[in-house]
Amino acid sequence: MDRVIKFRAWDKQEKRMVSVYTLLFGSRGLSVSSPGKKLPDYELMQYTGLKDKNGVEIYEGDIVSDGDTERIIAWDWHQDADAYYEYGVGFNINPDLAKQFEVTGNTYENPELLKEAA
Repeated sequence: MDRVIKFRAWDKQEKRMVSVYTLLFGSRGLSVSSPGKKLPDYELMQYTGLKDKNGVEIYEGDIVSDGDTERIIAWDWHQDADAYYEYGVGFNINPDLAKQFEVTGNTYENPELLKEAA
């Protein structure tokens, strides 16, 4: 199965999540644009290729829950695999395991979820 490569970004100026339509690599580094706007200050998040139990796409920075514990999704570049991290403890995640979780928010729009879990 081929993995779909797509991104979203947290617009730090407008404090909102936006879809990413273009990534430009140039002499000044990476440049990101969303519909009709270049983002000067952003956090870029990649789609993991996985969906939760409700069919919601899972991105880096998402907070997922299995009903007991909330975890933060992060990409494990060393393993070349998706992984989720429970406050520094890594666990591999696969499509079957992802379907046991539900995306409850993300670290930018729902930081209170992290405080509740700590």
